[in-house]
Amino acid sequence: MKYMVFWEYNPKDVDKIRAKSQEFAKEREEHPERFPKTLFPLHTLGSELPTLTKEIRAFNIVESDDPQTVINVIARWFPELSFKTVPIVESAKITEAIMKLKK
Repeated sequence: MKYMVFWEYNPKDVDKIRAKSQEFAKEREEHPERFPKTLFPLHTLGSELPTLTKEIRAFNIVESDDPQTVINVIARWFPELSFKTVPIVESAKITEAIMKLKK
């Protein structure tokens, strides 16, 4: 299953996030099976520069057959980052399922 993962964080936490990012990269390298595969790397949303009072928003796309791997990422980054995960399904598969239901 593919997921679009939306991330949000407070710019005041950037030093904590930077430190966690280094730890996470090492953990992911040592135990790739614990985390989903990244298909599209992290990108920031919006054209405005963040301020100390405005949340920074970003997203990436990941893939995994085990939903626990997505949960592992969320747990690893708590509480500095908040997440919203949205499953991504190919339109053709939805159409196929609809056609089967109509028979």
